[in-house]
Amino acid sequence: MFTTNEVAEMLDVTPVRVRQMVATGIISAEKRGRDLMIAKSEIEKAKARKTKPGPKAGKLINPSTGQHQCPVCGQEWWANIKPLSGGRYYRGGKQCPNGCTSKGKKGGVK
Repeated sequence: MFTTNEVAEMLDVTPVRVRQMVATGIISAEKRGRDLMIAKSEIEKAKARKTKPGPKAGKLINPSTGQHQCPVCGQEWWANIKPLSGGRYYRGGKQCPNGCTSKGKKGGVK
C-alpha cells in the first residue's frame, strides 16, 4: 500500500491529481487515518489506462502578429498576444477554432 504522495511520484502526476482519480473512481483507495492508501494493483491499473489526447497546437506562422495555422484543417487564426517581462510575449489561443484534435479529426467543421 502506498500514500498519495508516493503514487503521485510513480505516476508522474501531482498528489491532487491522484486524489481526483480516487474521487472519480479511476483508482480505488482505502482511507487510513488522514491518508489514502492505494494498492500496487491500482497503480498498475492507472499506468495502463489510456487517456484522450489533448488538442493539437497550431503552427506559429508569424511570431510578430501571432498568426497560427492548424495542421489538420489548415484554418488560420490570430492568437492573443500579451506582453510579459523581459521582452517576451504570451501567445494564447493555440487551439484550432474548429476544435481539431491531435488524432487529425476535425471538430465543429461541417
